[in-house]
Amino acid sequence: MELTYVHRETSTQQIVEHLNECGAVIIEDLIDSETVKLLKDEIAQYIENTPMGRDKFSGHNTQRTGGLVSRSAICRSLIINELILGIAEKYLEQYTRKIILHLTQAITINPGGEAQVLHRDREAWGDYLPIKIEPQLNTIWALTDFTKEN
Repeated sequence: MELTYVHRETSTQQIVEHLNECGAVIIEDLIDSETVKLLKDEIAQYIENTPMGRDKFSGHNTQRTGGLVSRSAICRSLIINELILGIAEKYLEQYTRKIILHLTQAITINPGGEAQVLHRDREAWGDYLPIKIEPQLNTIWALTDFTKEN
């Protein structure tokens, strides 16, 4: 099954339908290049000071810079993006009455970085949840070219 690409003007309902069908959807041009530049500028010093991963899962050539919600005004604006919040609310409504932000993180895969084992982040919640319950909705905001190779 191929991922669906949609424009940022696509309705919340249509995006949620794609999520339910494919498990993921790509929203093109959700933020402009100036916002991407500002965000990268805001978090660059934190990424620079982040150590590489210590195990194969986190990646020996990968930096995982956390706490972005407290470090970046742009990150805070992405968290409250109306489209994304609407999608999260609609997608998770049958499982919860409120949304809790789990983490904000920049992942920098450096040259020679290993591919992470294919997994679902729901595994962080343990295996006591029935598969029919979806405990979270992840977003990935591509700040560089996001290709199959990387």
